[in-house]
Amino acid sequence: MLVVTAEEADDFKIKNADYVLGSYVFELKQFEKEGLEVKTRQKKIGDIFERYYENESVCKIDPSILNEKDYIEYCEIVGVPIQKRVKAANKQVKSTLAHMDLEGFSGGVILLNTGYLTMSHDLLVERAERYASKDTSSINHVVVISSWTTTNGFDNQVSYAFHPNNPSSIELNNLQAVFWEKIEGKMTGLIAHGLHASTDVQKPMTPTYFEYKEKVFIFGIPQTVSSFY
Repeated sequence: MLVVTAEEADDFKIKNADYVLGSYVFELKQFEKEGLEVKTRQKKIGDIFERYYENESVCKIDPSILNEKDYIEYCEIVGVPIQKRVKAANKQVKSTLAHMDLEGFSGGVILLNTGYLTMSHDLLVERAERYASKDTSSINHVVVISSWTTTNGFDNQVSYAFHPNNPSSIELNNLQAVFWEKIEGKMTGLIAHGLHASTDVQKPMTPTYFEYKEKVFIFGIPQTVSSFY
């Protein structure tokens, strides 16, 4: 039977960060669900875009058509899940730095996006960097990894993105290199041996839509060029 002291029991309650990489402490946070499926978020976004489609029943959610004020509001609405994860990561990184007495170490967050697919990689990076700078004291580095799959019914295209593009340290450069090596290895294996039936694969993107105030709001998907042409 394992017996622990009260102090040791308190240690189990502490949420620590996931990784110590060289002189960095990183917490990993993932986006597995589509953020635009949240009802309260739909209403706020609907209120913005309906002004651009007053006489139409179908409204395309395209941030590029928004004026500066509305675009900033849109970014704050869709950025809520990012902000929550960055803040949570800050607490865990701060706790780990203090608990392990890692003086001189730097904190960071790794954001893995496989589900919030209406959030572009570039916008996710911009929001994460902003929240890390504005809302945290221990997140000095932001790593963002995005994965998305598109299809035209015949061909599937799997895309990946890694931020930062040009890491500023040996540790981050090695992390980036290992990531792309793993992706390349997976792709090579897929070409050589095919896809095993039990493999869990990412589903292709589909249009995200919702109804609000008797209008349909739809977020489209990137087009995949057919290999037949």
